[in-house]
Amino acid sequence: MPLLHSKAGQRSLAALAAGASVLVFTVGAAIVLDESTKLHMERLLQLEDLRHAVLGSLSVLKDAETGQRGFLLTEQSEYLAPYESAMTREKGVFEELARICAILPEVCGDDLLRLQKVRNEKLAELRETVELSQNGDRTRALSILAMHRGKLLMDEARERVSKIVERAESLINGESSLLQEATRRVRWISMTGAVLIAGFAIMSLRILNSFVNDAIKAREFADALNASLEKRVAERTADLSRANEEIQRFAYVVTHDLRAPLVNIMGFTAELERNIEAVRPLAAHVAAADKEIFEDALFHEIPEALSFIRSSTNKMDGLIGAILKLSREGQRKLSSEPIDANALFERATAALAHQITVSDAEVTIAPALPSVISDRLALEQIFTNLLDNAIKYSKPGEPNRVTVSGFVDKGGLAVFEISDLGRGIASSDHDRIFEMFRRAGRGDVEGEGIGLAHVRATVRRLGGDITVDSELGQGARFRVKIPVNGVLSQGDK
Repeated sequence: MPLLHSKAGQRSLAALAAGASVLVFTVGAAIVLDESTKLHMERLLQLEDLRHAVLGSLSVLKDAETGQRGFLLTEQSEYLAPYESAMTREKGVFEELARICAILPEVCGDDLLRLQKVRNEKLAELRETVELSQNGDRTRALSILAMHRGKLLMDEARERVSKIVERAESLINGESSLLQEATRRVRWISMTGAVLIAGFAIMSLRILNSFVNDAIKAREFADALNASLEKRVAERTADLSRANEEIQRFAYVVTHDLRAPLVNIMGFTAELERNIEAVRPLAAHVAAADKEIFEDALFHEIPEALSFIRSSTNKMDGLIGAILKLSREGQRKLSSEPIDANALFERATAALAHQITVSDAEVTIAPALPSVISDRLALEQIFTNLLDNAIKYSKPGEPNRVTVSGFVDKGGLAVFEISDLGRGIASSDHDRIFEMFRRAGRGDVEGEGIGLAHVRATVRRLGGDITVDSELGQGARFRVKIPVNGVLSQGDK
């Protein structure tokens, strides 16, 4: 009886169809959850940026007020340094806050408008008192200060900032919970899909094994009727027995490897590919009517399905691993220590020696890079990632030169620049490359689209910022600014 016309063959096809349906559902659900995870992560980053910006706006007002009061009380011009620095920065700080609030109006609400009004009034009061004192009318400046108008304005500013921060933190907690839930769902869907797919595969193998055993019995009966074919039957029976043992061992490996769902799916897939090679010789012994179908399933359909399973599990494993890595890094407590930037870049370059050789690149590190007090592991991750990208995105067939330079700017920030002569980045993608799970340019380089997003988040945790200057085909220059003295971001103080 042909395999496809038998009950065993029909049950086997039904099991394979059910397994394929489960696979499609699992992959589809994983893709949907992946998109949901991206949205939650983007939302979290926006809320974190808002919290940082609104606290920064209050900090600017505090710095300006500190400088004003020190100058009014002592009449010594050096006390104006915090005031002047704050007055220089305040416009950019409040513009950044307004930009983020335009994205998250439901968080800022009317508090932003009131905060901006308070800011204008407070800055006017600060300027008036400082100018009066500078012009010799210190008594009037102090009388304005004694009216406590400035204190009332700062109290209201703190109140408005507190409300925005409270709403942002509430939403951050909610988004974090949703992100964790999405991650758990991806994990459970992957595990459940793996178990079901493996179960259907085992069922199909058992059905096939039953059919093979029936065929062996039929051949043995025929051999009893025709003694002249005894040797031939014995050889074929031995071949079938070995194939049956391979199938049994394969089923055991599948059952055993399901204990670690996502990782073991990959191992199971590899094992299945090897065992198919062992079963392929049986194609010569299949009935002529079923041979074309048997070979199509064995040589085309099954390998294609395995390739799809492997690529899907690799993608899920990479995304889950990347999200967990970001979560762990985001929870790690930062610590400051003196760091020799030249030594740090030399170690990073040594770790990338193989990539440099393969890409025909040259890395030049400028002498006397500024030393900083910061978190060593965070800086190693930041600069290793940027160097790796500069090398990885070389122009095919052309040498690449990567240059590292640095200096301390007027604001007291250490500035590090990593430049290359690689492919470059289109101006329309300058913001996109720092977004979670977003990539720019050709997709011929492997990656999850999370490296630069992680770099920017880490730089900001250190109290700094990162920008890029590039044109397509003209190389790129990444500029990282971090505090020299180890001052971390607001959330880590």
